[in-house]
Amino acid sequence: MIRRARNDAAAAGVDIDFRVFRLGPQGERRLPFDDASFDLVTCNSTLHHLEDPLGLMDEMARVVKPEGAVLLRDLARPPIAPAYPLHVRIFGRHYSGEMRRLYEMSVLAAYTMGELRALLASSRLDDGRARAFNRGLTHLGIEREAGAAISA
Repeated sequence: MIRRARNDAAAAGVDIDFRVFRLGPQGERRLPFDDASFDLVTCNSTLHHLEDPLGLMDEMARVVKPEGAVLLRDLARPPIAPAYPLHVRIFGRHYSGEMRRLYEMSVLAAYTMGELRALLASSRLDDGRARAFNRGLTHLGIEREAGAAISA
């Protein structure tokens, strides 16, 4: 995915650096960047995979500039358990085999809006806002517009 992103950015004439890091119990606890290094910090479809989602959010808050923007986007889990089978049947209808299994597991591991809001309130990204994407049916996330300030 990173190779494709680099190729797409080069083809579009965009000067951007893509890097992969492992954070958490089997990797580093901090990103190898100074505080307030970036104008934009983004994370897509990763939160539900992490053992320490709060650590990721705190690191995003640490490395973004005070006036920088943050966008964290991830799958949404239906807020009531009985809705799960219908949810994966509808939104996973184009997947089969291993992709279908992975999608189902990811939706089970994803957060509800209430859980995401609680996580956000406990994090250093607490000046961001939890929001729904695709009307909250498939994705949710946290965003902080450029010009806002991360609390210390």
